[in-house]
Amino acid sequence: MSRLTVVPAAPETAFSRLVADYLQDRRAGGVSPKTVAIYADALNGVLLPFCAAHDVTEPAQLSNRLLNNLGAGLLDGTLSRRGRPLSKATVHSYMRAVNTFLEWAGAQPGET
Repeated sequence: MSRLTVVPAAPETAFSRLVADYLQDRRAGGVSPKTVAIYADALNGVLLPFCAAHDVTEPAQLSNRLLNNLGAGLLDGTLSRRGRPLSKATVHSYMRAVNTFLEWAGAQPGET
């Protein structure tokens, strides 16, 4: 029988709060729950861990070079959660969610 262990939650950061605000904004805007779940997976499961690993603490620090590295790493599997290459369609979906979030974040008062 396998043992269950408690994994501590990642500490909340200004970046993760901004992601939560974005997801709430999407829900309030009437986006389907399935779409919000896809956005949440891409942002919380892919973008935030990538940013933490690269010492990115705010959206303005995400250069085209870093975003290209993220996309390429997902395609070749070096940055995927399971270490396996992801399909082009999956990577496109993730990167579309990331880019939509970055556009939204840039339009927020006081955000860069």
